[in-house]
Amino acid sequence: MKRTVSTSFLSAAILLLGCSTSSLAFDIPEQVDINLQSSNPSLQTMGEDSKTVPAFSHAKHAGTILQNNSSHVSRSYDEQFSCTACHPGAESNETVHSAAAQQKQVEEVESAGSVKKYMHALCLDCHKSMKKAELATGPTSCRGCHNPA
Repeated sequence: MKRTVSTSFLSAAILLLGCSTSSLAFDIPEQVDINLQSSNPSLQTMGEDSKTVPAFSHAKHAGTILQNNSSHVSRSYDEQFSCTACHPGAESNETVHSAAAQQKQVEEVESAGSVKKYMHALCLDCHKSMKKAELATGPTSCRGCHNPA
């Protein structure tokens, strides 16, 4: 049975995005809505993140896509605990929601210069790298991720 969880990037997606299903002791939501600023108050001063990524295929990314594809992600991660591919500062399943992980994300967003630049470096660059390697990948156009349909 599929479940749809509509929540923000950090409040739900940071919990599991990229986590290996074999390393989890809890259910992975099938889908989440990604919007960093709605879940991390420290990012709300970074300028509005007006484009969400609705119905993001979280479980698919967590369970299969990130496995054996670490070379396409800018942040190195352990294939057995791939959560850190998308959740900076997460050291275990229990720490993906931690204040330290949220602070690490703030630091990375600030370093990137904006939420948009951070997310594009995280997601879009991976999609483009996989496409270049002729692997099945997600969208590489704006509407591919931001189309609410």
